[in-house]
Amino acid sequence: MECRTVCPLSALVKVRVESVGRCFEAIRLGDSRSRADLKDEKRKELRDGTENDSTKDPLYYLTLDPKEWKSQDHYAVLGLDALRFKASDDDIKKAYKKKVLKHHPDKKASSTERQEDDDFFTCIKRAYEVLGDPVRRRAYDSIDLHNNDMIQTVTNQSREQFFEILTPLFEANARWSRVQPVPSLGTNESGIDDVNEFYSFWYGFDSWREFSYLDEEDTEKAESREERRWMEKQNKAARQARRKEEVARIRQLVDNAYAFDPRIKRYKEEQKQKKLAEKKAKQQAAKAAAEQREKEAREAEAAEQRAKQEAERQAKEEAAVARKEKETKKKELRKERKSFRAACQTHNNFSASESEVPQRAEQIDVLCQVLSVDRLQALRVRIEASSGDDARQSFLDEVERVKEEERMQREAAAKAAESQPTARPSTTKSTWSEEEIALLVKAVQRYPAGTVKRWEQIASFITTHLPSSTKSAEDVIIQVKRHQSIGGAMKLEANKKAFAKFDREHISRAPTASVSLEPTQRYDGPALWQWSADEQKLLEEALRVVPSSAADRWDRIASHVGRSKKDCMKRCKELVKMVQAKKGDSTTQ
Repeated sequence: MECRTVCPLSALVKVRVESVGRCFEAIRLGDSRSRADLKDEKRKELRDGTENDSTKDPLYYLTLDPKEWKSQDHYAVLGLDALRFKASDDDIKKAYKKKVLKHHPDKKASSTERQEDDDFFTCIKRAYEVLGDPVRRRAYDSIDLHNNDMIQTVTNQSREQFFEILTPLFEANARWSRVQPVPSLGTNESGIDDVNEFYSFWYGFDSWREFSYLDEEDTEKAESREERRWMEKQNKAARQARRKEEVARIRQLVDNAYAFDPRIKRYKEEQKQKKLAEKKAKQQAAKAAAEQREKEAREAEAAEQRAKQEAERQAKEEAAVARKEKETKKKELRKERKSFRAACQTHNNFSASESEVPQRAEQIDVLCQVLSVDRLQALRVRIEASSGDDARQSFLDEVERVKEEERMQREAAAKAAESQPTARPSTTKSTWSEEEIALLVKAVQRYPAGTVKRWEQIASFITTHLPSSTKSAEDVIIQVKRHQSIGGAMKLEANKKAFAKFDREHISRAPTASVSLEPTQRYDGPALWQWSADEQKLLEEALRVVPSSAADRWDRIASHVGRSKKDCMKRCKELVKMVQAKKGDSTTQ
């Protein structure tokens, strides 16, 4: 490329320029980075924790803007970012005094430097105004999230390094707790009681963070009371929203920690194994107890069987002995009666004339029937040892004694009969109506023998179903005793009367249009007449309600109807036969 001179060049002129501004100050100090680069590097240093106070002065202060003092890091401005919320009031005062002595505008030599220093010195004053006031410092500490790890959630790395990652995380959040001291996360060897105490505390964590430092509306700038109230309302709503976010953050942190805590997993597994062991032990114990009960039942059954057999054997032996003794006594009695009759025959039956023969023969028979073997033998011995009138007198004396004994027995029986209360003449036969007899039959079947207060319950059953009846338990007993065949003829007669009454009541009514006027077929089986209409209705209802798969179906049906199980089954079979017979007739037609 060729260069041509168009016109002559002018002479060089030396000009003096005064350099000013932030960039010139950075170049003067040997740093050519821009303000944006300085801010980015400051954020990186704060995040990595590699900053030191020597790099902040004055390079760090060049990144500050007095107009944005509220978003600056006040602890870093005063050089306390290593201590932060742990810094005491004395530490803050000393740091502020140090910065004032170093950066106060009056300490600068030239006016240019004084103008540049005034910019970030305002930030230093703002930082001390916030941190030097306990109320404003608490508000600032409430939103100070310098350590970003405090809001991290549990990740896969946290599962492997659980205690190394989460211990400082919980310690950082513990400074906001109203309750102090805060339980520590502990170690992998901590007991389950300590672990439960830790999670119980954090699930009920009470934080003092109030987020007033982040209020967007400054109530001091309000021009009226209404505007101030509106600003306060807006600030309050924003604070409540941040509190909810804080509660959710803490809860999420605790939930994640609880989910990945190896001690919780180990404890749950131990409890699971313990429950399985207890369940297995219970099953084994129940099995052993069942086997023991079965063994005891078998032994008891065998012992009962042996005892029963032994009792039967003894009973048979005793019966044989008693039978033998009875036969012996009978033989002795027959022999003694024969001997007694022979002795009486030797004395002509003690008859003085022919007219006394039948009387004496009757007396001899009475004595043979009434007297025992011993008395009969003693009388025979006396007769044989005597002769003539003495023997006759002994015989007559014994006859008189027997007559006297019979007379005394009759008197005793009469006195006993007189001492008993006289039974009132029963008139129940004529006063029992057909309805009462039908209810009596049903009640006797419902309350079988052995029922507690059976007769009172039967009387109550009758009076309940027939309020006009006044039958008592005594009336029921007399009526039942009069008809000992309560399960046979009386029951059949009562059922017949009940069906006859039913027919009279229903035949007398005029049939409606929906009722069939064709004559119905009646089953002639005997059991049909033994069931009343109410019992038939109860049976049909029970057959519908009780499922056929139930093991105790017929027991439940019998209990519902008030009949025996056998009667219900028989009645059901009869009804089936009736239905089949009707179907056969309709098919034939």
